[in-house]
Amino acid sequence: MPQREVIVIGAGIAGTSVAASLAKHYSVVVLEQESQPGYHATGRSAATWAPFYGPPVIQALTALSGPTLNTPPADFSDQQFTSPRGQMILGTTESDAAPEESTREMVQLSKAEAKAKVSLLKTELVESIWYTEGLVNIDVDLLHQAYIRQLKDNNASVACNSRVIAITRKGRNWVVSTGNETFSAPIIVNAAGAWADSIAALAGISPLGLQPKRRTAALVPYKIPAMNSWPLLFNAVEDFYCIPFGGSLLISPADESPVEPHDAWPDDIDVAVGIDRFQKLIDYEITKIDHSWAGLRTFATDGAPVVGFDNNTEGFFWLAGQGGYGIQTSAAMATLASGLIKQEFESDQEQYQHIANELTPCRFDTT
Repeated sequence: MPQREVIVIGAGIAGTSVAASLAKHYSVVVLEQESQPGYHATGRSAATWAPFYGPPVIQALTALSGPTLNTPPADFSDQQFTSPRGQMILGTTESDAAPEESTREMVQLSKAEAKAKVSLLKTELVESIWYTEGLVNIDVDLLHQAYIRQLKDNNASVACNSRVIAITRKGRNWVVSTGNETFSAPIIVNAAGAWADSIAALAGISPLGLQPKRRTAALVPYKIPAMNSWPLLFNAVEDFYCIPFGGSLLISPADESPVEPHDAWPDDIDVAVGIDRFQKLIDYEITKIDHSWAGLRTFATDGAPVVGFDNNTEGFFWLAGQGGYGIQTSAAMATLASGLIKQEFESDQEQYQHIANELTPCRFDTT
């Protein structure tokens, strides 16, 4: 039975980033049920770094992740993970103006200024327009591969096609069995995304009520080449957005449909709803969809991530419920999680302890 100090379950951005950090201090193995890392949420994300988006704790984690994402250390990557994009929020009536917390770092544009940036915008249907240059694209695959490379450079490993089928306790160690092999370690990091509650149940631990929610996206060809330089566009009620992505325009109805953990697929109705909302604001009648897909974003009941050791079970660490913020907060989340596992933070990381108190799984303990 291979002995490790830490077993990480899940090779998405959460699992690989914390494994890369922990591998500097511990022997680590990452177990992934699929044939490749990042098959589900990570591999289906068109992520951005938006420091003004989300609740305060997310904004704090996003800001702390900024240096790694925008100017990565040379020993982590010789390529930058981000590129300029910008963001525009559209209010179609006076009553659905964008909330103050979303526009704090934004400026209002005139209809002419907005038209100069998005030439196909139906400005006659828009009442308010907010804009910022502060949002940037994240190359998710490049970032994910950098974490995988770093963990391997520190002698950790990723075992794919390794679905966890049993978790038992033997002394102070966890024994984790897959269809291929059995591993032993005193610490498990549950970074299984939509399957995090299922992993906890295998270990005999009460689930936290994590809810996977489906998010749908469709790619359509550009109507004009200038669309490649468009900012991220979404309306103030956040029921649609679009963004240039891989040489096409990505359109989403911003759906959050509660589902069971599974290999998500798009619903034709959701795709149609996204296209319809897009066409109401953009002068582009879409006649062709190049590709559509869906991914799962998993939420705790209060909407905040869950990071920390289980309150009732030794050596079981939760790293789940990142919702749609997992990529842009990954660097800080890995520092937070590894610091809690090591039981120490660096002298310049005092802010992480305050964040840890907000994200602890103990907040759900009703006993």
